[in-house]
Amino acid sequence: MLTKQQIFDKVVSHLLHQGERATSEDGRCSYRGQNGTQCAAGCLIDDEYYSADLEGSVVYSVSVRRALQLSGVCDDYNNNEAPLDVLRSLQSIHDFDEVTDWPSRFRAVARAFNVDPAVVDYRLN
Repeated sequence: MLTKQQIFDKVVSHLLHQGERATSEDGRCSYRGQNGTQCAAGCLIDDEYYSADLEGSVVYSVSVRRALQLSGVCDDYNNNEAPLDVLRSLQSIHDFDEVTDWPSRFRAVARAFNVDPAVVDYRLN
């Protein structure tokens, strides 16, 4: 199971490397988007547990939580919401903030959840 730090590092590294939102053909943010893109949560869901049925569901939904659990991201979010809260914050940045604003927003999430933001600077260099 992943810690808050591991989730932060993996998702931020993925999004900064990707450099764009994962969107469907109609422009909506997606767990799996065009050209192989993946959103903050989508990059944590193993292919075998991804289903188009997840699209349109929020990170806190039972179906997405189950896909994350099967992918080894979490064991039981009912007992520990912190990793899910970090992921939801990163997902919100993916969905609503301009890509050029992502680094500063990622740093703000790191401060809020008391994780090391070093991956932001590492990926930018």
